Amino acid sequence: MQYRRVGDKYEKTITNYDIEGRPYEDIITLSKESIVDTHGKDFLHRIPLYDAHCIVPSHTDFKQVVGRCWNLYRPIEQRPIQGEHRAWDALMQRVFGSQEALGWDYLTIMYRYPTHTLPVLCLVSKANHTGKSTFGNALSYLFGLNVGFFTQDDLTSTFNQWIKHLVAVFEEISETKHTLNKIKAMATAKMATLNEKHLRQVKFQPFVKLIILSNNDSTFIKANREDIRYWVRQLTPLGDGEYDKDFDAKLREEVPAVLCTLAHREITTPKQSRMWFAPSLIATQALDVVRNESRADVVKDLEIVIDELLAEEPYFHATIGDFVELLKKQYPQNVIKKALNEEFGAYPTPKSIRFKSVRGTTQFGKGSRTGTPYLFKRKDVNEEDVKEEPDPYDASVPF
Repeated sequence: MQYRRVGDKYEKTITNYDIEGRPYEDIITLSKESIVDTHGKDFLHRIPLYDAHCIVPSHTDFKQVVGRCWNLYRPIEQRPIQGEHRAWDALMQRVFGSQEALGWDYLTIMYRYPTHTLPVLCLVSKANHTGKSTFGNALSYLFGLNVGFFTQDDLTSTFNQWIKHLVAVFEEISETKHTLNKIKAMATAKMATLNEKHLRQVKFQPFVKLIILSNNDSTFIKANREDIRYWVRQLTPLGDGEYDKDFDAKLREEVPAVLCTLAHREITTPKQSRMWFAPSLIATQALDVVRNESRADVVKDLEIVIDELLAEEPYFHATIGDFVELLKKQYPQNVIKKALNEEFGAYPTPKSIRFKSVRGTTQFGKGSRTGTPYLFKRKDVNEEDVKEEPDPYDASVPF
């Protein structure tokens, strides 16, 4: 039946149309009075009743009713049919390049195991006409209304209906702490609060796959060396003669053949992490660029100073106070200490030693001094080659 009552609300499944006149299934809410006006009061008794909505995704064994709940996930309307999908092959090669097999695995996992967590796929390029938006559109042809397109405003809004989707595509987000925290949290969240306008908040187990499309290829997100959430692909613009005005239509036509491939192909990558892929498999130079740009200014400045000093000496010792001076007092001691610990893995000597003062500080030229400095050395320098003098005032020294 087209009508149903879920809790205390009446709904109807209708056929709606997109801007090109193509039909799709949609859901509208109706008042009790409008149904009585149209069909009479007795009609209400024939409308099936469900306790609540649920969202149970499946592309291979979809159930509209789960227990006494109405499933809001949208079944894929097209059916798998064996055939060629040359346009999709071209798109996957363009988007994933040497990682094309992983790209097909990504789609296959999404199709067969829609609740499984996958990395945040980032398609970036400063140029236009690269295939970023085309890939997002292609996913909507494949998975229908389970794919949604959203903006920065949706990420910063208190309402988060985007987490109900199989795929949420975001274009040109701004790198802010609030935005990044939401992306990081949702990429691996086991439970979240779904907050939709005019509806009560409910606890929800999200399965959304995040895709970010950006013309900013280096600072659209922040990522550190340990961050394994992101799969960043740098795309290149179409070459002369590559543009096909019918490409979009071909992608739509080939959906049944793609579904057939996803249903039967072997997943080439065994599950190796909670995001399926081992971090080393989805590592790219584009991600390295993002990680490099994501470093704090103090880290970049420290790296320059350390490299300059090691270019003159095979090793050197320096205290936090030395680095404050070397960096022209731009950063407080606690900021420098945190950067040395977390980004350089550097810690002060376990006990007091005498060491040569480092060039560029007020102690330079005053010979040796006593303290617990940090040691920095070139890779080809062994620990035993580092000369340290014991502190003559250290009680633990037996002379």
